[in-house]
Amino acid sequence: MKLALHRSITFWSGLLVMGFVCWEWQDSYRYDSWVTAHGNTSSSFSGGLCFGVNLDDAGIHAGREYQAADLLRNETFPPFLFVRGKGMKEYSEHAPDLPTVRELWAEISQISPTSTIRLFLPYWCILLAVTVAWFGLLFWRARRRAAAAKQLEG
Repeated sequence: MKLALHRSITFWSGLLVMGFVCWEWQDSYRYDSWVTAHGNTSSSFSGGLCFGVNLDDAGIHAGREYQAADLLRNETFPPFLFVRGKGMKEYSEHAPDLPTVRELWAEISQISPTSTIRLFLPYWCILLAVTVAWFGLLFWRARRRAAAAKQLEG
């Protein structure tokens, strides 16, 4: 029995999701998109998704800005990051000319209030998780189809 992947909704859904993740990964290097609602922030920039919680903030905001290439050194595979605010109110001027995502987040954590928590999830991690799940579902589908074919024969 042939796999007939072209008829599988799992196959096409996986391709669609992986295509969207790849598109958003590339788009995140050009634009910084964000939404903030009642202290919870989600944004897409510099090759990853950022989730943040600020317990002192309220209100709803959203936006999209062009991200100038000369403000941040773009990394193909940025690291997974988790930071808490340090509560220092002063911004230091000795930051590198083109900071990496890790250096930028270290600086942001210095000036953020202590009630702020941020998580940076790179798109390569998301793409890896989607790919593993997709292959797992395709393998499960193939085993299920083979078992059904064997049952029909015998």
